[in-house]
Amino acid sequence: MENKKDDGWEDFGPVEKLDVDEVSIIAIILAIFFPPLGVLLKAGIGPDLIINIILTLFFWIPGVLHAFWVILRR
Repeated sequence: MENKKDDGWEDFGPVEKLDVDEVSIIAIILAIFFPPLGVLLKAGIGPDLIINIILTLFFWIPGVLHAFWVILRR
């Protein structure tokens, strides 16, 4: 008899863990206070940075959301 705990998560297949390194953690913290700086750390100078600066100038929250998206997708 097996003592396997059935919590229902096996149905969803293997769970991929996020690979968050130290630079990502620092970039996320910076993105909360000044979103373009977090994007600059992860994406460098490019279209993502320009878009984030524009979003941050219009409204702060879209800039933060875009920064999180850029940081976590790389």
